[in-house]
Amino acid sequence: MLRSVCFIFFLVITGCVSTGVRTPDYASGLNGTDAGMSFARADESSSRKAEIQVLLKKAEIGLEDLLRIAELNNPEMRAAWNDVGAAAGRAWQAELYPNPSLEFEAEGIPANEVGLGRSENKVAIVQPLILGGRRSAAISAAAAEHDARSLLVQSKLREVQSELQRIHVELVYLKQAIALHSELGDIAQETLRVAKTRFGAKAAPESEMIKSQIDVHELELGRRRLERLPTASSEQLTSLLGGVRVPVETIGGRLPRELPELDIHRLQVAVRERHPAVLAANRDVEAANWRIDQAKAERIPDIGVRLAYGRDAATDEDFVEAGISIPLPLFNRNQGRILESRHIASKAKSDAESLVNNLLSELAMSHASYMIARDEVKTLQKQIVPAAEKAFQQAKEGYQAGKIGFLDLLDAQRTLTRGQLSLLESVKDMNVARANLWKIVGREIEE
Repeated sequence: MLRSVCFIFFLVITGCVSTGVRTPDYASGLNGTDAGMSFARADESSSRKAEIQVLLKKAEIGLEDLLRIAELNNPEMRAAWNDVGAAAGRAWQAELYPNPSLEFEAEGIPANEVGLGRSENKVAIVQPLILGGRRSAAISAAAAEHDARSLLVQSKLREVQSELQRIHVELVYLKQAIALHSELGDIAQETLRVAKTRFGAKAAPESEMIKSQIDVHELELGRRRLERLPTASSEQLTSLLGGVRVPVETIGGRLPRELPELDIHRLQVAVRERHPAVLAANRDVEAANWRIDQAKAERIPDIGVRLAYGRDAATDEDFVEAGISIPLPLFNRNQGRILESRHIASKAKSDAESLVNNLLSELAMSHASYMIARDEVKTLQKQIVPAAEKAFQQAKEGYQAGKIGFLDLLDAQRTLTRGQLSLLESVKDMNVARANLWKIVGREIEE
């Protein structure tokens, strides 16, 4: 009899609480046991480490390889994914209905004969029923928060990729700058030999030789300074790669010198409409608005449905009881939580607006830096450096023919040195600015 009553009760409750909510997808792919999840995490970790080792064995490690290692092993990325997992847990929990409770009660036990043989014994099931739509509001809010955390993973990935590109630019620049200093140093050494020969033959004053020596020393000093810098950049790279150390000498690539002009207005639209952090902020606003609906719905308290089966031992009769408990919202109508939710929603909206403004401001500065450096590269590469090379070659030939003086040759050499070093520096600045733009607009700059 009790089993039949309980079965009927659950059929009734199931019909009452069904809301048509889908089965949650948040735990898809997870094993149902802690041990199973531990094995899954261990397999994932082993696979991740194996892929990283394959990339590290390459003779030349390019930017795409570094980006992949960072995606697999960067601690900030793993933390962001854990945030997504935590949000998935909250979203899943929001979909779960409150558990029923099982009660046993014995009444009318004689004081002189303690026991259940002459009492009225009951077994009851009590099920809370959620009213007012707060469960659906909680589910919608948790789903929006989960979406926001997923979008923030994409935003964090942009930040990591941007910083990684910047460090890659620095390391490649240092390699090219060291090589350029050595090349210019060879030219300066050749000029110094000419000056020494002229001074030894008493055909020129010592000041000419000293000026040539200064140029050689300056280039040598610049080269030694550049050779010390990769260590710092290498440590930053190791930090971004989650402790994976990549030998600097294996990092390959060259800095592109031909990059397209970027339309600031199109990039602004991309920030407003497609930046993952902006989309996440908008989902947070949506979630906050759902929390207002949830707080309003919580003014209507849950009711409790009670169904009991019992037996009166004194009369040897079975009986069934049914009841309902309705809390009265006389004092607590959730006023404080409603007010809190409204202010949180207002703050979320303000935060979203502030985020857009900050991103647009950062975009404007990075875009200006990019375009300025791009103009410098274009002018230096197509006009100044070719003219300096031509002037140096003519000065060299004129000096050998005895038509111009040594100081004119030295001046042409210095002009060439400044032009080539300035070109490489501007190329670096342009690529660094592009890396900063990547954080704001992502692959939009490649389209």
